[in-house]
Parts: sequence; structure tokens; C-alpha cells
Amino acid sequence: MADVILIGASVRALADSARRAGMSPLCVDLFRDADLLAQHPDAILCPINQYPWGFVPILETLPPLPVIYTGGLENYPDVIEKIVERHQIWGNLPEVLRRVRDPFLVCEYISERGGHFPEISRQRPKGHVGDWLKKRFGSSAGRGVRHAVDSDTVDPDCYFQKWMPGRSYSAALVGVGRFGYPTNHSRHQTHYANLIGVSEQLVGCDWLNAKPFWYCGNIGPIAVSPAISEQIEIFAQAAAHFDMLGCFGMDFIMEDDVAQLLEINPRYTASNELYERYWPDQSSLKLHCDPATESIRQYGQSAMRNECLGKAIWHTPYPCRAMYHPEELPPDTYADLPQHGQEFDAHEPFVTIFAKALDRDAVIAKLRFLAAGIPKRFKLGPR
Repeated sequence: MADVILIGASVRALADSARRAGMSPLCVDLFRDADLLAQHPDAILCPINQYPWGFVPILETLPPLPVIYTGGLENYPDVIEKIVERHQIWGNLPEVLRRVRDPFLVCEYISERGGHFPEISRQRPKGHVGDWLKKRFGSSAGRGVRHAVDSDTVDPDCYFQKWMPGRSYSAALVGVGRFGYPTNHSRHQTHYANLIGVSEQLVGCDWLNAKPFWYCGNIGPIAVSPAISEQIEIFAQAAAHFDMLGCFGMDFIMEDDVAQLLEINPRYTASNELYERYWPDQSSLKLHCDPATESIRQYGQSAMRNECLGKAIWHTPYPCRAMYHPEELPPDTYADLPQHGQEFDAHEPFVTIFAKALDRDAVIAKLRFLAAGIPKRFKLGPR
């Protein structure tokens, strides 16, 4: 019998974590991937054209169990507010989401504490606009991000952020507190954050058919310098300031021992799965629901071994149909499997691939090899 409901654009990884934590989840997402159905045949489809409000009427037909959400529902606090009327949320509540997803509030907080956050503005930047990005408020996974151009004007749905050189990274953390308490119950007193791990992000990779700025995977975990650790600690203090609980992630650009925070994702993130594969006896969702557990001590750089893992999201290069059969694939290499005969437009997320090796470059080489073989492996045909 189900004891928790998982909702989000894709909950397959979240469901794996829930099972590892000993939970029995009921799953609702936009895809009902073949490997999700293999584990949870009662998984429910929320039609993409009804996202995100389509989750509300579906949940009204289900038992009033606790709900855990994942990306990108953090961008829709009004939806979460409606869900709270009937379900307990094991995650961050709407008032937290409205604050922590406001880049101007986050920039102000981080800058006041000596951290680095790229300059942002609601106005069109002066001077060479090519050094700036235009970002849509509430965007996820790099969608709604592009280089600013001379013709850009003020848009209430967007803001401008200074472009920073360097590689993209993400830190996965867990905020310690208790779900169900008022959000100001222990503010600045018992709230703090434990670091699970740091990984490099794959962004806009052409070999994954991703467009510029699109998130398309992680490689790690990686060890970081003491200077970067100190800066991540400043970022992590936002957990107390913004009253965040459970799993959350922080994306940043790193170059020359300087970390520039880009945004905070206040929920279980795509990189959590990487750490769960690295430490297979651990569950991020167990930490999410009981973040004070001693098992958090088994994570971190002290427990790292001489091995590197990678996950990558391959996108369709053209409109196609998947004519393979899911049972033909090795389960440890592919995930988020499409249904037999499922149709796709160009540049849609198609499948997630995994690889491990001794170092970053070897992992990328394996991922690239797997990516090149996907059209044949999945028997892609015309729509």
C-alpha cells in the first residue's frame, strides 16, 4: 500500500530513491517511462498540456497521503499552495519557494555575506549586451536562458544576469529541520545544511543534441579546494535564512577558486541520483525526510573513492519514433526509457545514460560512445 505520493515532470529517479528508503510511492508525472512502470505499474500520467495545474485534480482523486515534489514544481508556489489544502508537503512550502526562487533576494543575501553572485538587473544592461544573459523567471534546466541581444527590452517575466566564464557545477545539500512546523519555527536556530556532494554539470552539449544552456547531466562526485568549500558553506547558510528543509541543490560557475552562485533549486535534484549510485546503500530521500540521520556522515569527500560516475540526458536530433523493446537494454546503463512506439519531436529528452570510469575524461568518453549508439540501440525510425 502506498505511503507517499511523488509528483513532478519526471519522478523515476525520485521513485528509485523512495524505494531505497523503504517507502512505497504512488507516482504521478508527465511521461510514465517504461522503467517507472516496470516498478510502479499504477503510475499516473499528468498530460503535458495540463502541466502544472493538472496535478491538482489528479491528487484530489488519491488518498490524502504526504506529497513530495521534484522539478520544476518549485516554480509554481500557487500549485503547491493548492495541494497543501489536502496533503501534507514533505518539502519546502510556497512561502519558502517564493523567496528562494527570487534571484534578487538570493543575490542580496549571498553578496552581504561575502559570497559571489553574478550581477543581475531588471533593466536592459548598458554597454556590450553580449556579456549578459537574459533569463526567464521560474525557468528550469536551462530553458528560458539565452544571450542578451541589442534589441532586448524590459520584460516583466525576465531578468538579466552577467555572463561568467568557467565550468558549471552543482552542489547537493540537505536542510535539517522538521516538516510540518511553521516555517519560522526554528529559523536561524536549528536550521542548517549538510553537503551531500559536488558534481560538474553537462550544459548545452551538442553530442547530446542539447541547445545552449540546457542542463543535460552531471559528472562526479568531485573533490573541491578548501577555498571552494568555504564559498559553498556561505551558499549553504541560505538554508537557514530561507527556511529550506530537505534536499536542495545549488548551481554555480567555478573558475580560479571562485564560485559564482547562479540559483537555488529547493527540492530533490537531478544530481542526487548520481550520489545514490556512487553510494548505493544511501538514499537522498531518506535524508530528505529525516535529515538529522547519522547516515549523512557516510556521504562527503571523506568517503570518496577512486571512481567517477556520469549521467547524461540524450535529446532527439529529429522527429522520430522509438521502435525498440525496453527489455532489450542493460538496466544499469539506461534509464527514463521511452515506451515502445513512442513518438518524439526534435530536441525532446529521450533517455538518460550512465557511465563510470577512473576519471572525468574517461567518463565523458564512455558517455559520448553510448550517445552515438542510441539511434541504433533504440531503433529510431521516422514518425
